[in-house]
Amino acid sequence: MSLGARSVVISILAWMILQAGGVAWCAASEAITVTASVQESLTLRFGGRTVSFGNLDPTRGPAFLSNALTFNVRSNAPWSLTVVATDDLRNVQSPGAVIPAERLLLRRVGEATFQPVSKATPRVVASGGPTPEQGMNVSFDLQLTVQWKDVAGPYQTNLTFVLTSGP
Repeated sequence: MSLGARSVVISILAWMILQAGGVAWCAASEAITVTASVQESLTLRFGGRTVSFGNLDPTRGPAFLSNALTFNVRSNAPWSLTVVATDDLRNVQSPGAVIPAERLLLRRVGEATFQPVSKATPRVVASGGPTPEQGMNVSFDLQLTVQWKDVAGPYQTNLTFVLTSGP
């Protein structure tokens, strides 16, 4: 390149620098990966602590409680709700008298079939996908059959409901 050609190139570069505000800019780039992990968030709320069938007569057939249990499930992931009885229904006044937990039946409101509660195996009683931020209500009907051979008196057991993530 001749001296004249160099001077033209330098003049053009000087003019471009002046047009850009007197500052020469140089650029380089690099891609950066940004990661975040959103944790699963699950809450299960029940408004009370006790559900009562009241006084049952073994000659009248199964006792039925409509909308006996309502839970608010809140989850940002797919979820499953299981139930297990901690024990059979035990007569508080006659310690040896029991009603098997399997005679206590549960169904989600709107479903046709009741399923027995188990004291041995947790049973999935509801499942779903992520809920709205305020959660969603999940309600259950209960049914209990008492028999003539059941000793008179008050019975009780505890049900444990567990909300877990996953199908």
